[in-house]
Amino acid sequence: MPAQLPAGRPRWPSAFTLVELLVVIAIIGVLVALLLPAVQSAREAARRAACVTNAKNISLATLNYHDTYKRFPAAMELNFLLPDGSKNQAVVGGGAPGKNPNQTTTALVDILPFMEEQPLHDRFDFTQPLSADINRDPRGTLIESYLCPSDSGSETPFRLEGGPDNWARSNYAVNSSIDHLFPGNYITRPFKKQPFENLYRWDDRQWTRGVMGCNLALSLKKITDGTSKTVLLGEVRIGLVDLDPRGVWALGWAGSSSLWGHSTDDAAGGPNTCQVGADNLVQGQQMVDAYGSEGYRQECMHPGALGSSLSSQATLRSRHPGGVHVAMCDGSARFMVDSIEAKVVDFDEGQIQEDGLRTFERLMASQDGQLIQDDSF
Repeated sequence: MPAQLPAGRPRWPSAFTLVELLVVIAIIGVLVALLLPAVQSAREAARRAACVTNAKNISLATLNYHDTYKRFPAAMELNFLLPDGSKNQAVVGGGAPGKNPNQTTTALVDILPFMEEQPLHDRFDFTQPLSADINRDPRGTLIESYLCPSDSGSETPFRLEGGPDNWARSNYAVNSSIDHLFPGNYITRPFKKQPFENLYRWDDRQWTRGVMGCNLALSLKKITDGTSKTVLLGEVRIGLVDLDPRGVWALGWAGSSSLWGHSTDDAAGGPNTCQVGADNLVQGQQMVDAYGSEGYRQECMHPGALGSSLSSQATLRSRHPGGVHVAMCDGSARFMVDSIEAKVVDFDEGQIQEDGLRTFERLMASQDGQLIQDDSF
């Protein structure tokens, strides 16, 4: 006979009832719902910490480059003349440097030895443009310290339609001229060997000067607005499709590894602006055809000037809520908020007006004489 329970002892059920199970599941669901935002916030905080560390390390490498060469690296370099003095048709025939892939180097290529990437730097053949087949493998190398963990898309390299492919992605770009990538006088011989004064007048409007340009760059003593008040580099987002040139460390185009124009022409707004025209890029129409106009609008990355044959301007962008990381010319790193005061579109015969620039543009300009007095940005 089965054992008898002691008299008066209650009989407990042998398993959970359905109601009890549902109650437990509901409680677990509530706890997960409460904890998930905290977990996501902690993960983003860790990603942001890594991202700002990368920006700071890149800025320190750029300053170390400056200590060696007594100036910053050029945002990009093009050689307009061949050794015999004739024009290099591969460059001149390609039009403005904002669409020409035949660059000999970029700032993020030049600082590789100062980023503990000397072996990768040595793999490049600098007698050939970065777009040459011989440089295909090194330009396609992902560099962890050039990538912000908050962004995605690094697994998809950039390709120029009908041209060279395998351009690795990155999330940082140097502060080039606020003016477009159309300087009036390019130097034609190797950049690093010549003093700044012999290079190029960089336009008569000092308020258009960033820190680095095409075939030229400033030294620290030329940054008259103050190194702690002038942006050296900042974040950009990786292009959403393989035809999108944004975020490419071995390409000096706007939004690739340089910040030309800073959305001061066809649109107004600072970092992460949703204004169409803030980023005017080569292959804009092909990008929209591949990803969809509405998709780009939802990401606040819609390219302007869809029929443009060049990349002429781009602004700072990131996936961080509320702003982007920037590094200043003194090596410090800051978080620039999206709500920073930026210019109102103001034209005079097609020229950007100095009095139309606001805090955002003043921080990008290195010699405009309008000092930012606080860190409210």
